[in-house]
Amino acid sequence: MKKLYYSISEISKILDEAPHILRNWEKEFPMLKPKKNRSGNRIYSEKDLNVLKEIKKLIRIEKLSQKKVKKILEENISINNIIIKPINSPDNEINTVTKKDKSNIVKKRAEKTIEEIILAKNDIKNIKEENNSNLNINSNLIIENKEKNEELKNFLVSLIEKIKKL
Repeated sequence: MKKLYYSISEISKILDEAPHILRNWEKEFPMLKPKKNRSGNRIYSEKDLNVLKEIKKLIRIEKLSQKKVKKILEENISINNIIIKPINSPDNEINTVTKKDKSNIVKKRAEKTIEEIILAKNDIKNIKEENNSNLNINSNLIIENKEKNEELKNFLVSLIEKIKKL
């Protein structure tokens, strides 16, 4: 359930990052500005949480330095949930994130997506096989039950005839 504000311990659990890391990121990335409550404790908005998720993804998954992540976030242009600076931007200089970095980010995300698709496809295959197996078992049980019902019916009919003869 989404909340209006999160404490640093809640954010720490959500992101699986220690609170001191979050405080460090707050110092390193000026676009991350959690408010403080009356007690002086940090309270993170949904926007702050999304920025932290992006920071974590770029640092931990994409393996970019904090310096490059800072530049990416300062550019603050999002294309398909990938925060990058447009290649055709007039002030696209060497000191910004390189085209190769952007390409690597996109490539890694595509590889991850392909892996997830393959895993999902295998899961579907396994579920289908399990369902087919269960269907065969159920079909066999139905046939067995019909045969037993027929036997029971014949037995009862013969029993009733014997009782009538008495």
